[in-house]
Amino acid sequence: QKAAKFEMGGQTLVDDSSMGLGDASLAARYMSKLNDTASVGGELRFKMATGNDGSADGDAATGSGYHNIQAAIVAELAPVDNLNVGIDAGYIMSMGKTENDVTINPGDVLFGNLYLGYDIDGIVPRIGVHFMDMGLATATAGDATADVDGTNANALGVSADVAYAISDTMGVTVGLGTSLAHSGLNLPWGMALSGKNVTTGMAFNLGFNAEF
Repeated sequence: QKAAKFEMGGQTLVDDSSMGLGDASLAARYMSKLNDTASVGGELRFKMATGNDGSADGDAATGSGYHNIQAAIVAELAPVDNLNVGIDAGYIMSMGKTENDVTINPGDVLFGNLYLGYDIDGIVPRIGVHFMDMGLATATAGDATADVDGTNANALGVSADVAYAISDTMGVTVGLGTSLAHSGLNLPWGMALSGKNVTTGMAFNLGFNAEF
């Protein structure tokens, strides 16, 4: 579910929400164990613009309207007993789309995430630090291409969550911290501490994961 609300001068100019399928992703990850305390690998993800971008009916968007390809390097470390360190960093290439003879290419994205967690009998409190940098979007009409002002963004944020292992193959996670999933980027964002063209805010997240 996505809500959009905009107020100015004490009046609500936009107050809209929608519910529906967001942007679905297909990802493959390969990890190689270096030793008992470290694993490294990579992930390749294709994000499909399956969500409604709001352009047709004016509703609040549940998706970005753009496909993208995301590549990342991943490291999982356990330097001391019960301490878990996760690092991932990568690049997102967004695919443009053409409407009314104008092709819009969203800015590509660089990102990095650091996680610190401590396992207490299967309960893992975790803190995350997140960074992203998005380049300017471009608009092409005929032979002319121009940058779209105000579309580049960067942010440094933090998040906090707690994971619980239900079994060897299933777990749940609850936490605080917004994400950029609604923009189709599949990135944690956290509470923005600083940045450009970003909106601060905190959201409650509930997740379930299973391995087969």
